[in-house]
Amino acid sequence: MRNANPARVIAALTVLAALLVLSVPSSAAAFGFLTKWGSAGTSDGQFGASQGPEGIAVGAGGNIYVVDRGNNRVEVFSPSGAFLDKWGSFGSGDAQFNTPFGLAVGAGGVVYVVDSNNHRVEGFSSSGAFIEAWGWGVDDGANHFEICTSGCQAGLDGATGDGQFHSPTGVAVGAAGNVYVIGDGDERVQKFSSTGDFLGKWGSGPGSSDTQFHSPVGIGTDAAGNVYVADTDNNRIVEFDSNGSFMNKWGSMGIGGPGGQFFSPEGVTVDAAGNVYVADTLNNRVQKFSSDRTFLEMWGSNGSGDGQFSAPQQLTVDTAGNVYVSDTLNRRVQKFGEPSNEPPPGTQPPAGGGGSGTSSPGAKKKCKKKKKHHRSASAAKKCGKKKKKH
Repeated sequence: MRNANPARVIAALTVLAALLVLSVPSSAAAFGFLTKWGSAGTSDGQFGASQGPEGIAVGAGGNIYVVDRGNNRVEVFSPSGAFLDKWGSFGSGDAQFNTPFGLAVGAGGVVYVVDSNNHRVEGFSSSGAFIEAWGWGVDDGANHFEICTSGCQAGLDGATGDGQFHSPTGVAVGAAGNVYVIGDGDERVQKFSSTGDFLGKWGSGPGSSDTQFHSPVGIGTDAAGNVYVADTDNNRIVEFDSNGSFMNKWGSMGIGGPGGQFFSPEGVTVDAAGNVYVADTLNNRVQKFSSDRTFLEMWGSNGSGDGQFSAPQQLTVDTAGNVYVSDTLNRRVQKFGEPSNEPPPGTQPPAGGGGSGTSSPGAKKKCKKKKKHHRSASAAKKCGKKKKKH
């Protein structure tokens, strides 16, 4: 969550309780709780007490990569939740983070992390070796877009320039290997090559037209290359083709309402069959839609028991159809699916997740620099909007 206002979360939970929306619909029985891991702390396998797990993706060997936002690191787990690896620390240098948020995995196991308050994207190998960073001024502080492979620094905060970021939140890898980045601070999607070259952008806001957003947080892609945006404060999902042409939208505001209604959805992911899963964050549930956007099922309620959530943020799905959810305020990850989807002991499902990209960043001999481009600034934020901590 974008450092959600605790009062807003508490108010939302109070309303949910008052409406007695604490039961899971019977249709959710086909998709059940499998396992969970994590708690508050700084040890291996734990997540930050101040800010829990956020971005999550399936990577090489079916391993699960999770952004531990509060501890400024990435943690890696087996599909069953066994801790495997970690990297990152607080700062603005190579492989350092300042409240990272989104994460995606491309072909070759390249891990892309949205380094939110450093206003940049970082790329790593599957084992955590730093590859590059991109954003404005990340190489030498210049006021234009740069790609840097060593000695990098924080990007220059801004919401107007091509390749510039204002606290980005979401990242996804498309079918062609391109990388899509979104942020609730600049109300647009930006498209990059797998190695960070700026390719295009779309969106404006805040607004509610087909090509406008209001505090979008999450982003996902499908096997056809289409892009899905969790348009959080518009309480909807918006679908585009890989170049930003509007295709579809669905959803409306609803506190504890029926399928297809959302309350601040922040995460979206798509499985191999084209089914779309949405983290309906302040309703404390996950919703599933078919490839034609028909509502199928939902599960979850407010709480800390198995299958319950406290502000679930992001989610991902593996090739076996299991869904992994960052249960942010419970400081844990939960895994859902059918028992038959569980791999036998000692085995792992094939690689996948984080989009179906086919390219990966390679090392560059030197940083690229691009001239500054201008774009009209988006409209001023409304005072009631949730804010990020810096």
